[in-house]
Amino acid sequence: MDGLRKWLFPVIFGVIMTGCGLWILADSMRLRASHKVIVAPMPLLAQLSAERAVRLKELRAASVYVYPDIPQTRLYLEPTTPDAFRDGTRFGSGVIISPEGDMLTAAHVIEGTCLTKDQTLTDDVYCAIVNIGHTRVYRAKLVKYDQETDIAHLKILKTQHDEVFAAVPLSRAQDDDVLEGREVLINGIPFGTANMAVMGMISNAEDRDEVCKGGIRVSIPVASGNSGGAVFDVGFGAVVGVVVTVQALGSKDGRNTAFLTITCAVSPQQIRSFLN
Repeated sequence: MDGLRKWLFPVIFGVIMTGCGLWILADSMRLRASHKVIVAPMPLLAQLSAERAVRLKELRAASVYVYPDIPQTRLYLEPTTPDAFRDGTRFGSGVIISPEGDMLTAAHVIEGTCLTKDQTLTDDVYCAIVNIGHTRVYRAKLVKYDQETDIAHLKILKTQHDEVFAAVPLSRAQDDDVLEGREVLINGIPFGTANMAVMGMISNAEDRDEVCKGGIRVSIPVASGNSGGAVFDVGFGAVVGVVVTVQALGSKDGRNTAFLTITCAVSPQQIRSFLN
């Protein structure tokens, strides 16, 4: 009996292990045959970063710089003209909102950049519009403006009949309250130096103080040159505002000095009312 036990137990153990091995091998072959790939879910922060990258690409494609008009219109067709604007001293930002070339900017950008000394806003006013990469330049005509809300609508003149422009949609948000706390991007040309994007959030959806005058307040530190650029909602993938005011407030108390930048933008409701 003892001799039987000595060789029986190893045999049983071997059979069990062999069966397990064959089961694992068969399961592996089944997965391979079905071409199933098990992928771990992407972490939330990685998902957010990917979404921001996509939105930033969309915004930059539709963002433009606003410069003074070129009196010699033939220069608009010269390949070196777009790059020549890099040294300009009068400039602003804008955003294209339709494939047909409709765009928005701030009214004060038109007044300070596109108007000549002898012009008024009732005349035919034109601006030079340059894309982000300074590779294309277009002429745009002022369609309408509103000095009270500080917004302007221009139409880019196509160089080809079937030309279409990269554009971003306007927000259809009906309730200002839903905007508060939302993550937004602003892209522009601060100080006229280079393209720059900044991210923050909407801190007040209807700010009726003396600075924002009923527009939205954004917790993003921007600078001169960003005026007229879009406030772009990352989640909506749409324009929820146009930058119109950048004001730096400061206080000095003994040895300490504090500064606060207030960025105001035209609200979605103000934009729709203006365009309609």
